[in-house]
Amino acid sequence: MQDTFSQTLLSIASQLDNPFDLAAFCYCYLTTKVPSQAAFIGAYIWINENSRQNNPNIGKLHQFCMVVKGILCEAHEAYTERQKDLVRNVLKMEDQLEPFGESEWNQCTLPFFILMAIDEYVNQTGNERTESGPLNQLYHDRIFVYTNTVNCMTDEVIDNTVILSASLRNELKHLIIIERKDIPAEIKTPPRIVKLALGKDDGERKRVLEGKVLKAAVIPFACRNMIEIIHDEGALFHIGYVPGHREWSVNRALTLLHKALEEKANIIIFPEFVCEKAVQEAIREELERLYWESPDKTAGLLLVIAGSRWDNGNNIADILGYDGTLLGRQYKYERYSDGKDEAGSLIENLKNPGKECTIVEIENLGSVMTGICRDIVAESYLARLTAIFKPQFLLVPAWSPSVYKGFKGQMERITAKNFRTCSILCNCCEAYEKEMPDKREIGLVVTPCKEKTIVKGKTEWILRNNCREDCECNPCIFIVNMRMEYLSEEADGDYITVTTEQKL
Repeated sequence: MQDTFSQTLLSIASQLDNPFDLAAFCYCYLTTKVPSQAAFIGAYIWINENSRQNNPNIGKLHQFCMVVKGILCEAHEAYTERQKDLVRNVLKMEDQLEPFGESEWNQCTLPFFILMAIDEYVNQTGNERTESGPLNQLYHDRIFVYTNTVNCMTDEVIDNTVILSASLRNELKHLIIIERKDIPAEIKTPPRIVKLALGKDDGERKRVLEGKVLKAAVIPFACRNMIEIIHDEGALFHIGYVPGHREWSVNRALTLLHKALEEKANIIIFPEFVCEKAVQEAIREELERLYWESPDKTAGLLLVIAGSRWDNGNNIADILGYDGTLLGRQYKYERYSDGKDEAGSLIENLKNPGKECTIVEIENLGSVMTGICRDIVAESYLARLTAIFKPQFLLVPAWSPSVYKGFKGQMERITAKNFRTCSILCNCCEAYEKEMPDKREIGLVVTPCKEKTIVKGKTEWILRNNCREDCECNPCIFIVNMRMEYLSEEADGDYITVTTEQKL
């Protein structure tokens, strides 16, 4: 005879250190016992007044859900002290279940409604949470649990018209679940969510986050020769830097950083490859210095994506807070390949693809993901993560000779699928230097646009219109202004107005 749900819960109680461990256990139990999530939800969870029979336990199960939520809210940080109360209520509900359908699936309604209770618990206590995700501490071999950011800048102006399939994940509003199988086998560490902390003196930053306008600085850096392709075995290659690049690029990066800060940018994006380690460290140190010595200069700044560097066989972007804090890193996962099998073919020789993935959560703004260049291609690891996390913003440092072919369609599909994701891509002028010096598209912005009842991705190009001969000593940046405007459910048109301006 198989164990009941309560017996299984009791047997692993020592592995449940907080409500998120409990959520991971319940989700894992359900996916093991219920091979068809839609069939389970349709028969045992949802009701239809025209049906010949609905689950007779559904009313009691909703009451059970409220009881569990109450226990979690009372326990809060002392979950293990109230675990006995929770188990006692599980046993009580188990005894009260009326026979319905298959016995094992009928019992599975208990872990389902515990999941719903944890989801509501997160909704009630979410603003009090400061720790990074994943949040399950002990029960984490197969499941990783995060909280979802809702009621954010883009969400307030975008109606969700996406029809979701019936699944456990889609029943959750405030929890995000990732299964081990969602992560490629070579990646050992699940994505991290880090909260951007705001202090009591961050008045300007809070005003920005409470407003309806976001300003991003896109920095294509330079059109000079800065990197070189170094051939390894076969078609594999890695990136090196031309002599003198370090000192020149450090000065260049700091000049561009100050220019973006003078424009009151809230987010700053540097491109792929050119920000070698010394450049990233110089940006970090300058942000830290300005935060303490000239706080007015960084008053509205939130994040800096310090491009990416090629370092020890990896392509790595540093994600920096407004005060220079290293919030996390993004390791490129999807290798560049020219798609050829002939003399001169190229495949990026990444040592630890996707080793780290950092998502920054910012109150009132939402979650911000970073993808490096080809990471956003269809069906890549990062593209799959955007479908799970549904970030409000996706920031993409790139080094590519084809912005239109390589990114437009892919980024539009991400927005259409997620309905709320705004993407900004920053390309590097060096990618056009030799063969396409007159190419204008140096970046793009994709935002949600409503067409009748369908949300689509709409592209605005970031164009080089006024390149100057003295670019070497007077670099430019591009400012992207995004104004959020609420549209009623019946209205068609843009949710977010985008304007771009080249600052010489």
